Amino acid sequence: CVSLVDARKVFDKMSERDVCSWTLMIAGFTQNGYVDEALLLFKKMPQSNVVSWNAMITGFVQKGFVDKALKIFQEMPRPNLVSWNAMIAGFTQNGHFEEALMLFQEMELA
Repeated sequence: CVSLVDARKVFDKMSERDVCSWTLMIAGFTQNGYVDEALLLFKKMPQSNVVSWNAMITGFVQKGFVDKALKIFQEMPRPNLVSWNAMIAGFTQNGHFEEALMLFQEMELA
């Protein structure tokens, strides 16, 4: 089993990093509760895609950081259905039912 520290060492030594490798590191950080490190890494990404954005949103809501996830969601250029679902699920899982309903209604208008 590879530790997150070992994975980061390998990542840092990679001569070429693609969106997939960046996103995997970000997901690893968020899944292990290192959301600030994930955010720093995300901001350093030369290029991100919808999967990268969704990894951030999903990781943050799973750890209970709904406000931070919402900020990321609002900065996202073009949220897709996965993005909307992740935020709505995050709100409901963390007891923010009114916000979930409001976001659902906003999604219907988007």
